[in-house]
Amino acid sequence: MCALRQIGLVDVLREEYGIVPAGMLGHSAGEIPAGYADGCLTLHQVRQHAMRLQAGSTGSPKWLTPGCVEATS
Repeated sequence: MCALRQIGLVDVLREEYGIVPAGMLGHSAGEIPAGYADGCLTLHQVRQHAMRLQAGSTGSPKWLTPGCVEATS
């Protein structure tokens, strides 16, 4: 699942249902949405990280679905 989709799910759970995690754990690309869900990273920081990863790869990173970063602009 695209990291930014995971972040969207976090926002929906928080805003629509009032569900706020007590803590988070992520692995690999899941560390990014986990940091966001836990409040350690802002959406702006997540987008910057995603763009850096995309720019540094020969193709799209496996966790970054093409268009996800643009969709949050």
